[in-house]
Amino acid sequence: MAEDPQHIINELKEFRKTAQLLSSREISDHYRGEWVALYARNVCAHGETLETVLDQVDAQGLPREHTLIHFIEDESRVMILHAHR
Repeated sequence: MAEDPQHIINELKEFRKTAQLLSSREISDHYRGEWVALYARNVCAHGETLETVLDQVDAQGLPREHTLIHFIEDESRVMILHAHR
């Protein structure tokens, strides 16, 4: 039996709201250089390796297919300028 279209729409809206957390300064500052798992608009796991985060997600019984997992890169960048004469 197919899922109710409204249920699918609601899940997609929830996923979008959860994904929007990735652009928050608080998340990027606090978890820089780490893997982060987000579920239901919350950080549910984080760690230095993807395996660690997946283990935490599984230990909490969260469905991987509904959990957003992302690596938060170190945003510091080095700019090298070379002046030509």
